[in-house]
Amino acid sequence: MNQNLRARVTAVQQQTTVLESRLNELQLLHPEPKPNPALVAEVERTQRLVGGLNRLMQSVNRGDLLQRGGFAPFFESLARQTQPDVWLTAIEFKAGGKEIELAGVAQVSERIPTWVQSLGVEATFRAKTFSNFAIKRPEQQHGQVDFVLSTRIPEAEINAKR
Repeated sequence: MNQNLRARVTAVQQQTTVLESRLNELQLLHPEPKPNPALVAEVERTQRLVGGLNRLMQSVNRGDLLQRGGFAPFFESLARQTQPDVWLTAIEFKAGGKEIELAGVAQVSERIPTWVQSLGVEATFRAKTFSNFAIKRPEQQHGQVDFVLSTRIPEAEINAKR
C-alpha cells in the first residue's frame, strides 16, 4: 500500500512539474495586459459625461428646471429659426435652466445679428436679452466666425412658469 501511495505521489509530482512548465510557457506567450491609454481616456471621458448627466438628473429631481415642460420649447424655437451659414455647436442650460448659453459658427458674420433677431419672434426667446456675446475668428478657418451668446432668465419669469 505504501508503494502504491509513493507511486501516486511521484505521478502527481511529475504531473505538477509538467503543468508548471506549461504554465510558464503560456505566461511567456500571454504577458500581463497593459492598460490602453486611449481606452483609459475614453473611460474618463465617459465618466465625466455620466457625472454631468447625473447632475442634470439631480437638477430635474429637485425641480430646479426652468419650467415643468422641460426645455423642448427652446429646442423647437431654435429649430424653427435657421439662418443660412449659421449653425449651433452647443446649447447649454446652466443653473437648473436659469442660464442659457448658445455657441455656434457662422460662415458670414453679418448673419449672426439677423439670426439673433429672428429668435425674438419666438415666444421662448421674446423679451430675452443676451447679456454676453463673444465672437472670434479662428486662424485655421478662413472666413469662419465662432460665437457664444448667453443670458440669465429673470427669477420672476421662472416663478411665473411654475
